[in-house]
Amino acid sequence: MERLYQVSGCSMEPTLSDGQIVEVMEGYEEGDVVVAEHEGRLIVKRLVGDRLLGDNRALSADFFVADVRILGRVEVRTKEELEERGVQLDNLHIVKVEAIDVKSKVMVVSYDIYGDTRLKVKAGYKYLIVGIDFDLYEDIKDKEHEITRFHSNSPYTYEAKKDATLLFYDNTPGGTSYAYVVEFPATMSASNLEVVQNYSHYYDGGPHGRYNRADVFDLDLNYRYFAIGDGSELRIKDQNGTELNPFNSQFKISIPANVNRISLEYKHISNLLILREKVNEKPILTLSTQNNHALSEGSVLPITGSASDADKGDVVTVKYKINSGTVRNIASGVANGTPLSFAKNLTFSNKRLRDGFTEITGDLAENVDHTLTVWAEDDKGEKSAEVTRKFRVIHNRPPVISGTNEDLGNIQAIPSKTYTVTEPEKDAFTVTEKINGTVIRSFAGVAEQENTITIPHDLWIRLQPRIQHKLVIEATDSKGMTAARTYTFVRQENKLEFKLKKPFVTDIAARRILVTIDAVVPNGAMMKIEACNNAFDASPTWEDITNHVRFNRGFLFTNTEKTAEQWGVDIRFMFEKGTANSQVIVNGFGGAFD
Repeated sequence: MERLYQVSGCSMEPTLSDGQIVEVMEGYEEGDVVVAEHEGRLIVKRLVGDRLLGDNRALSADFFVADVRILGRVEVRTKEELEERGVQLDNLHIVKVEAIDVKSKVMVVSYDIYGDTRLKVKAGYKYLIVGIDFDLYEDIKDKEHEITRFHSNSPYTYEAKKDATLLFYDNTPGGTSYAYVVEFPATMSASNLEVVQNYSHYYDGGPHGRYNRADVFDLDLNYRYFAIGDGSELRIKDQNGTELNPFNSQFKISIPANVNRISLEYKHISNLLILREKVNEKPILTLSTQNNHALSEGSVLPITGSASDADKGDVVTVKYKINSGTVRNIASGVANGTPLSFAKNLTFSNKRLRDGFTEITGDLAENVDHTLTVWAEDDKGEKSAEVTRKFRVIHNRPPVISGTNEDLGNIQAIPSKTYTVTEPEKDAFTVTEKINGTVIRSFAGVAEQENTITIPHDLWIRLQPRIQHKLVIEATDSKGMTAARTYTFVRQENKLEFKLKKPFVTDIAARRILVTIDAVVPNGAMMKIEACNNAFDASPTWEDITNHVRFNRGFLFTNTEKTAEQWGVDIRFMFEKGTANSQVIVNGFGGAFD
């Protein structure tokens, strides 16, 4: 599910809308909508030739294919479709991809309109209109309708819902109407544009050739200024007296940012409009995370702090990345004069940083500096200074069991091994001892304490001879890291003895016994079988019944005495390999007595 993304932005409308979920598929071709990585951010665009373009051309920034890494083509996924696939969206971490919109820019598209004038306007943009004495109409597909009639210089904002044509009709007998039109994106507020000064049809009455009228304006450096005019005898100068505009009959200029005062000198001017646009402030980020963290298994790297933006209403997003990895969001909010607090904890586990169940990094190397980078961006394209913190990681190491893995060879006695366990990170650990996967015992370990592993007799006698067995010590720390020590061996037996676990109780002395055995006793091996009828005596009277068993005949006990309170019957078996070349096999035995 790591290839599910959520669209953020409107530059791909109407194909993709803000908030839609898409899945990135393998492969792509020209004309496909794709997700790509550009300078640490994920973007969604349409592949056209050597470029990535937005479908909403009025609000889209373009990219060259050579500058991005394309991840694959996009397919839209609905909530219902994903739920049918078993995807629970409430528990799913969906990475956002940005449908990047072009930054807000103010552009003068027309000025000093008089007479009957047509102006084409584009959907997705607003138009600030200032002027006097004209009628304004909107024409969409040859259908005109009146918008307003201008009789004063009060600014009017027109928003183009569709591509259209604005019609300016002079409604004065002498043709003295005029208008200025300024274009800016629809995402930008009209309140960010202010009319500073507006002159029209002014004649100073002074002698020809003298500039005897001057107005001085102090400029607020939090704004960007524009001067739009139509006049043959006008000069605009900066605080040093340097003329800012060429001397001609019509002009439009952006006043440089380093100019903090302008003066207007003129003797005859037709029209002059001075505008200012609020300059977007960069967000400011404060990072509380300490420098030079050392992260061991299970440690947390906290990312905490606050971000602020002087431009109220801007959407501020705090972002971060580890080294040169994927850019990820921490928090976002609308600037309202109160700093936006943010907090995210990344956990170091199994060599990687994780945000919950999501892996943020690949394996991080030990003994080198890694970099956390945090910054804030607003929705106007401004970005705070990047703040960095260094950290190092210590890989979790498993416990250490003394000794080495060992093959004990062929053995006849129960093996035992003494060992100690140490834990590099001083974590708690558990020791488990096993024979062929069966747990012998498990206990809380104590660092450097001597322990001895052996095999209980009842397990030992069940181990099949002549095959390899594994005696294993496992030590597991509290983070789940496990170490093991293994001893292999083959049980080799030259003699086998066994008897009844519990003798049979009889009321009187047994007189006769019949024992049958299912066994293979090769030539060179020895078999001896004995029975007694006073099994509870301190020293029972064992009588050899081997030949009777071999020939399947009953045996008459010769003993008639006992020292214990009860009579009882017991049987014992003894086998020795001797000079036999093959093994003795005992499958079972049976019998009866009276």
